Amino acid sequence: MNGNSRDMTLVEIPSNGLLLHIGVHKSGTTSLQAACRSSRKMLNAADVLYQGPRVKDWSKIDPRASARDVGQTKLESAIGKHNGRVFVSSEFLCSANVAQADRWVSRLAQGRQVRVLITVRSLADLLPSTWQQRVRARASATIHEYEEWLRAVFSEGTPENEVFWGRNDYPAVVARWGAVVGLPNISIVVADRKRPDRLLRLTEQLLALKPSSLEFAEPQHFNTAMSYREVELLRQVKTQTAQLDKEERKALNLRALRAIREAQLGGGGVPLPVWAASRMAEIGVSYADVLRKSGAVVDPNIAEIAESSGSSEETAESVEQVPVSLAARAVLQALRV
Repeated sequence: MNGNSRDMTLVEIPSNGLLLHIGVHKSGTTSLQAACRSSRKMLNAADVLYQGPRVKDWSKIDPRASARDVGQTKLESAIGKHNGRVFVSSEFLCSANVAQADRWVSRLAQGRQVRVLITVRSLADLLPSTWQQRVRARASATIHEYEEWLRAVFSEGTPENEVFWGRNDYPAVVARWGAVVGLPNISIVVADRKRPDRLLRLTEQLLALKPSSLEFAEPQHFNTAMSYREVELLRQVKTQTAQLDKEERKALNLRALRAIREAQLGGGGVPLPVWAASRMAEIGVSYADVLRKSGAVVDPNIAEIAESSGSSEETAESVEQVPVSLAARAVLQALRV
């Protein structure tokens, strides 16, 4: 980011309106949701009902969820009984098609005026963070090496291409949701790594909250970035445990992740090859131009989606070596019950 981000002013939603934050993934969503969870008393006092993507006794807010899901029924009931503002946040909704978006809006809004908040970030920065997240969280034991995964993301017809761009084709996401709620009811905000609280401040504007009333919760260690060396070691562990049954693999992989964290293998972050950074810059410029003309409320810093905050390298060679002592420590910790 260029560090010269401009302020943005957003108009508060009606006193009984619905603010629906649909992501995208890796754009500050977890921090915003954690801040709202830790601020429930303040939100309740401000007559704001908050619901995140995963909360005990409630539904996972996902476009693929069944329309008969009990958790969704509970959520609808709670919204129906609430007279004030409602704030629902789930980054999983960014991949919803028009029919799915329409179903979620009709079930959650219940006649309320709806504003959709879409948070985006540098497309180039999304590549390494998305691969890392997939290594850490993906249920499948088969995970591509980084360079192979990058190639697949840019190859039409691959699952990697479909998943990544289904979430991160920003103009397409805006078009799908705009078809349901109207483009003027969509606000697009760019995540600013140098001003991480900016999203909190803008959310306060939308919900008519007092300035600085939303605060960051304690950082969640599991969600912080790992080094390239650490991620590749975890990927190798998950690949080597593919023959285990699902529950055994999940248990071992969880211990392996914890062990790798504790071993502190160090090293630099996941690099971005020059060729991938260049292609993302071109796509970002095109996306920014489309979004400015979309009719949605667009962040004046939208050009930053074409920039990269990290350094680029000619290639992203696989990490093949770690200090033997640290690898041994990680393995021993992973074997603990």
